[in-house]
Amino acid sequence: MSLIVIMPDGKTFHVLFDIGAGAFASLVRAGLPWPDVIVCTHWHPDHLNRMEANSIQRALEGRIIPFVATQTTWDKLPGYERSRFQHIAVSPGTTHQVSTGIGGLNFDLDALDASDHCTGGLNYVATIGTFRFGALFDAKNWSAIPLDAVESLDLAVVEANSLRPLSIHTGHVSIPEDLVMLRALKNPPRLALLTHFGFEDILSDGSLVALLAGLAPDLNVRLAYKGMTIMNEYLPPRNPVAVLDAETNLPVGVREKAAVHAEGLLHGSCLILVRNEAGRIAVYERAAGQTHAGLLDLFGGHMSGVDSGDPRRTAIREASEEVLLITSDRLRVTIRDEWLVALSDSFALESTEPTNRERSTVFGLRVPDNIEILAQDELENQGVVQLSTRSYTLDELLTDFKASPKKFADGLRRVLDRVSTDQAFRTRVEQFLSAEG
Repeated sequence: MSLIVIMPDGKTFHVLFDIGAGAFASLVRAGLPWPDVIVCTHWHPDHLNRMEANSIQRALEGRIIPFVATQTTWDKLPGYERSRFQHIAVSPGTTHQVSTGIGGLNFDLDALDASDHCTGGLNYVATIGTFRFGALFDAKNWSAIPLDAVESLDLAVVEANSLRPLSIHTGHVSIPEDLVMLRALKNPPRLALLTHFGFEDILSDGSLVALLAGLAPDLNVRLAYKGMTIMNEYLPPRNPVAVLDAETNLPVGVREKAAVHAEGLLHGSCLILVRNEAGRIAVYERAAGQTHAGLLDLFGGHMSGVDSGDPRRTAIREASEEVLLITSDRLRVTIRDEWLVALSDSFALESTEPTNRERSTVFGLRVPDNIEILAQDELENQGVVQLSTRSYTLDELLTDFKASPKKFADGLRRVLDRVSTDQAFRTRVEQFLSAEG
C-alpha cells in the first residue's frame, strides 16, 4: 500500500506500507517513485517478502531508507537485507516521529497492537500534516485497538478476510466485524477500503460489492483492488455541503463544509422556526465547539448532496437530526413531513458575508401539544451533545434583536431582519404561529 505526499515544491514523498508478493511489480506498473520509507505491519510472507525487499533495494541503488517495524518483524529479514535498511524499532502503544530527510518533512506514526493476529504484529495510524491514514491491515478482532486511536481518519485500509467470522481459525476479522467497528466510531473514516477479502468466500467481487452496499449504505466503505488509486482531494467530505449555481440554485458539486466557507462558495441551507403548543418559537444556544458559540440560533443546517437540491429534504433531515421531541413518557417522537410548512420561497434569504455565501429557505415546524422540545447536534470529536433551548414570542425576539443584535447567530438575524422589513413575510410567520396557522 503506497501513500504518496506531494510537497509544496512539487517533490513527492512515498511511504510504502508492507512489501508482500508483487509489491515491486505494482510499483513499476503504477509508475510510482521508489519508497522513501517502508512501514511493515508484521512478518507474514504476504506482508514481508525477502525477494520483494531485495528488488526494491536494488532499485534504490544504494540509498538506505528507514524501515519501520517491531524488532520481531525486523529479525525475520535476512541479514543481507537488514544491512541495506535503517531499522526504526517500534512497539505497541507508542507514537514515533519518522524523519524523512526530504524538505524537513516528518510524520507521526501511532503503533497499534496486533499481536493477537501475529507475534510482533502492528497496525498503524500515520499523521502527515492534517491528513490521517489508518493502515489496519490485520487483526484477530478489534477489541485490542482503542477506538479513539482511529477516530477521524481521512482514509483507512481495513482487513476484511471473509463474510464469516473466522478469527478462531485464521486470526483475521470479517467484514461484519469491520462494519461494527466503523459504526462504533464517532467520526468514521472519510473513506474505508476493505482489503484481504474473499479468501474464505465463494462470492465474486461483484457480489461482494453489491452485498456491502446493502450492509453499509450509511458508511463510505468500498472494496479495494490491486492498483487502486485514491487522491486526497477526491475523498468524500466529512461534512458535505452542496455548492449551488448562482443563476439556477441547482447543486453543481459537493465540498467539505470548511472549504465552502473558506473559499466563499455559494451554498444552500434551511432555517426552521419550531413552534410549540403556545405559539412560541424554540431557539437554542450554540455550544462550545460550534461556530458562533453562545449565540442564539434557529434549528436548521446546510443542504447536502443527498438532498438532491430540494430544500424540503434538507429541512426534514436537519430537523430529524437537531430537534429532539420527547413525550411525557420520555419517548422520542419522529418528525412527520406534514408538520413542516414553507414560510419563504426557496433560497429566499441570502447572506453575502465573504465566508458565508448562503441562500436559505425558511420553514416552520409545528410541534403537537404536550411534547417537550429539546435540541441536539453532532459535534466533531464530541459526538451528539444536547444544547440549551429557550422559547420566545415573535415580538420578544424582535425586541431583543433591536436591543442586542449581536447575541443572535447569522441565520436567526436574517429571519428577524426579514420579518422587520418584509410585511408579507411577517404575515406568513404570524399566521404560522397563531392557533389557526
